Amino acid sequence: MPQLTVIDQVWVIICAALIFVMQLGFTALEAGITRSKNTINVAMKNATDLVISVAAFWLVGYSLMYGNSYYGLVGLDTYLLYEYGNSSEIIFFFFQAMFCATAVTLMSGAVAERLRYRGFIIIAMIISLIIYPIFGHWAWHTYDQKQGWLAAMGFYDYAGSTVVHSLGGWVALAAVIVIGPRQQRFNKNGEVNQFSSHNLAISLLGTLLLWFGWFGFNGGSNLAFNEQAVISVANTLLGGTAGGIAVLSCLLKSKNAKVHPTLLLNGCLAGLVSVTAGANVLSSWGAFLMGLVGGYIMMWCSHLLVRKQIDDAVDAIAVHLGAGCWGTIGLVLISPFQPALAHWQFMEQFIIQCTGVIACGVWAFGVAYLALHVISRFTPLRVTPAAERMGLNISEHDAPTELYDFLEFLHQQTVHEDLSLRANIDPFSEVGIIAEKYNQVLDKLQQTVAQSNTILQTVADPIIAFKPSDLTVVSINKATERLFGFSMKKILNKPVTHLVSSEKLNNLLMQKAIAMHEEIEGKRADGKNLLLEVSLAKTALNKGNYYTLILKDISERKEQELKILEAKQQAESALDKLQCMQDHLVQTEKLAALGQLVAGIAHEVNTPLGIAVTIASHINGKINQILSDYNSEELTEEAFNDELNKIQESVRLLLKNANRASHLIRSFKTVAVDQTNAERRAFKLKSYLEDILDSLRPSFKKTNIIIEINCDDTIELDSYPGLFAQIITNLIMNSLTHGFDPGQQGKIVLDISKKGASHIELLYKDDGKGISLEIRSHIFEPFYTTRRGEGGSGLGMHIVHNLVVGPLGGFIKVMESDETSSSNQGASFLITLPLFAPISKI
Repeated sequence: MPQLTVIDQVWVIICAALIFVMQLGFTALEAGITRSKNTINVAMKNATDLVISVAAFWLVGYSLMYGNSYYGLVGLDTYLLYEYGNSSEIIFFFFQAMFCATAVTLMSGAVAERLRYRGFIIIAMIISLIIYPIFGHWAWHTYDQKQGWLAAMGFYDYAGSTVVHSLGGWVALAAVIVIGPRQQRFNKNGEVNQFSSHNLAISLLGTLLLWFGWFGFNGGSNLAFNEQAVISVANTLLGGTAGGIAVLSCLLKSKNAKVHPTLLLNGCLAGLVSVTAGANVLSSWGAFLMGLVGGYIMMWCSHLLVRKQIDDAVDAIAVHLGAGCWGTIGLVLISPFQPALAHWQFMEQFIIQCTGVIACGVWAFGVAYLALHVISRFTPLRVTPAAERMGLNISEHDAPTELYDFLEFLHQQTVHEDLSLRANIDPFSEVGIIAEKYNQVLDKLQQTVAQSNTILQTVADPIIAFKPSDLTVVSINKATERLFGFSMKKILNKPVTHLVSSEKLNNLLMQKAIAMHEEIEGKRADGKNLLLEVSLAKTALNKGNYYTLILKDISERKEQELKILEAKQQAESALDKLQCMQDHLVQTEKLAALGQLVAGIAHEVNTPLGIAVTIASHINGKINQILSDYNSEELTEEAFNDELNKIQESVRLLLKNANRASHLIRSFKTVAVDQTNAERRAFKLKSYLEDILDSLRPSFKKTNIIIEINCDDTIELDSYPGLFAQIITNLIMNSLTHGFDPGQQGKIVLDISKKGASHIELLYKDDGKGISLEIRSHIFEPFYTTRRGEGGSGLGMHIVHNLVVGPLGGFIKVMESDETSSSNQGASFLITLPLFAPISKI
């Protein structure tokens, strides 16, 4: 270790104390730039890295850095502490411990706002125990016969542009890459969000404190109070100034150009970093040039990091890594013009300086990156997204601020929508004054709202206020609850369309004029429909608009009118239905040449149609009698309602028989007409079956039946897809209607395979109730059904049979139960179809 004179010892102690002041500067700089919800965490990390780095450097780092060199790689055999009684060594330890603390603290700002406090402690220990002291040994150990391997090559870094600043920058780069950017820093489309800083005035103060401490950083690195120390202090001043000038030169771009405060302070810091490597040997203009270029390099690096979406909260990487590398290598580039460096061999020294910079990057970045990846496998380095949104002051240290407390109060008031809540903040602080005034506003607002609610609740007509953006109800009165039968809780914050017709309401909202006395449909909680008269008004409140509905129930007023009109319309509808049935019957009779099928149709249709004719005649006479009595005022309301109920019962009976006849006629038309209206084409069988099933999905929704298709993707038919779809549809609907009890679970399977080179076999089976022997022998006969009273026509399976053996040229048979499975349940049909349907059949 060097032996210092008394004046040198005093000088180095002063410089070490100035370096300690840099910790204050870093704290103020980072806390000012970051957001207020993280300032306490940033300050804690700066205090913590000082504690961790000094302890670790004293325990191990100092020995590794300045112990007896082991092949120029690491120092040994000087563990734990300096020797008492050797004041030079004690002062030297003090000075170097401050350098170690500086190297560690460079990383804290870069990873601010998302790194766990425990993770930061681990990284600080790795830097101060391993990364910094070992590289420091390589570059600065020159105090015994075995020098560090970089020092032995002639690597020159006077006060640590690379040893301290670049090293800290490399570790910071590894850390921000591993933990990733802050939430919403970069959008998916590449846009960059600029976060607001807590207090940039404090950051500027922190920069000046760093600059002040830098005089000791560079001035004391000579370990002597001599001419080189004085030159170092002066060059430090010029370097920082030049870095600031580089940023201010941006104002020359245009009259509207602006300099952000963080850019200026980082420019000054970049200039200081740039001159650090050669502060004792640079001329005044050389120091200025180094600082100027360092400022430009800082701006370029900052832009590059943002473009690569690498999030450095305080631009520490651009300042310390970018300018640090320049300060070490740039020293060679201007050495021919520096008298103190004229003895350097340019190319040789350039290679040496580049080797030192590269070695620092590989060592610091490599060790940090690998260590962080290993650590992240055992413990998360990054805080949770929720903690990051809340802020690390609370999540990491449980240290709220007045502003946080006030914002938390606002959040709670928003969630609970309770105007009675009041902020409880110290009234003698700035936030407390705001909270006090806010409480006064709430008092006035609550009083006004109470008065408005009193008026609103006493109005007899229902009133609903809602937002135009999403139609959400924001306010109702008691009359609204009474009318619709919903509680206020079930109406508020729900769409108003739950109460009134959405289509009609949208039409009203689209009208430019205010809607008055329009009719709209509503629905009560018990399912009863309402007819309402509505007035719609628009209200502007600050930047938000609200609509107000004033409703009046006119259901009772319309009820008597609707009864007569409904009865008349039902009679007219029944007569129209009867005429339609008669027309269908005429069309059916024209098909008499079809023989037995037509005879069956006539027999099946005649009975319900005759009943329908008789009832329609009765209804017509009854309605005319009621209208006559009603007009002559001889009919009481009670007798009217009684007669109206009888007519409605007759109408329902008429419609039932008319629908029965209509269903039979449509089924016959399907057999007689639809089978001849098909278009032939080639189609993939499996994909077409899946399309058929998609169209039948609504029929399966209310059942517990599933369907399975087993078919080779390569099977292709050249046939009539419409007829094929009708066959599959009839089979499936027959199973759903007749094969399973309501709510029963079941399965339908379609197995399709090739039969030889010209045909396919389609095995359709379900696991339902099955088909008895008695039914099986008649299943393909027309009008044979076991569900006649429930609407069955008996034509579904007849149609399937006719389509298979007719236009499609195939065969169909009902399978015995033991032919397909061991179960006695289920229906099975085997259909054989040619791959190429015969053209002559259509």
